[in-house]
Amino acid sequence: LIFCSCLFFFLMIRRPPRSTLFPYTTLFRSGETMAARMAESKRTVPHFYLTVDVDMSRVLALREQLKSSGHSVVPSLTSFVVFAAAHAVREHPHLISEDGNVSATGIGVAVATDAGLVVPAVETGDSPDLWIVDERLSGAAQRARDLKLRPSDLVPKRLTVSNLGMFGIDSFYGIIDPPDTMLIGVGATRDRVVARNKEIGVRPVATFGLSADHRKMDGAAAAPFLTSLRRVLESIEEFVVPVAGEIGRASCRERV
Repeated sequence: LIFCSCLFFFLMIRRPPRSTLFPYTTLFRSGETMAARMAESKRTVPHFYLTVDVDMSRVLALREQLKSSGHSVVPSLTSFVVFAAAHAVREHPHLISEDGNVSATGIGVAVATDAGLVVPAVETGDSPDLWIVDERLSGAAQRARDLKLRPSDLVPKRLTVSNLGMFGIDSFYGIIDPPDTMLIGVGATRDRVVARNKEIGVRPVATFGLSADHRKMDGAAAAPFLTSLRRVLESIEEFVVPVAGEIGRASCRERV
């Protein structure tokens, strides 16, 4: 009896604290839940796919301009995509909302964490602002990595952006995360030889792959959405409101 009591006491004091067990528990549940959701989506959601190449010249030029002028914050490429998607959604609200009201609907962003894939949602508001989108996305992504998401990061969404470009992936089609109706897969921006106005040139181009729910839309409805997304990114200076005032010109923090 004494031996058993000592053994029990020894095991208890050697047991890792509960806080160190939490990430492993979360990892198991997150992976299991994500696998079940994706399998269910592929079984029940009739996916169809569209692709568009986007000239990222003006987006990259704006980022370089911000860096060279010493702004403290340079929005990430993912923030630009979310911002453009928010504008495209407002031009085609029926794709994600039956009543056309998208003001309370966020855009999900896939974030890779030690606990698996997490998809917080970013509120973009009625009039999307790049700087607000970038601030909210940066905060939500960091909280996702820290496993400290807030209720505000879990607002309703019907569209998700997944960017694998930083991993060197040229293009891909993701699996829709129900109840979303669309997922945008963003590939790497690479220099490509393109013809424009009957002239050959080299442009930084990214391929966007759209996965869409055929129960909610058809190709004729989804194609204009991608066209709108491309138009915003290829003429980004027409949609971005300049940063007010002199913001942190002493240092520049770039988000990737």
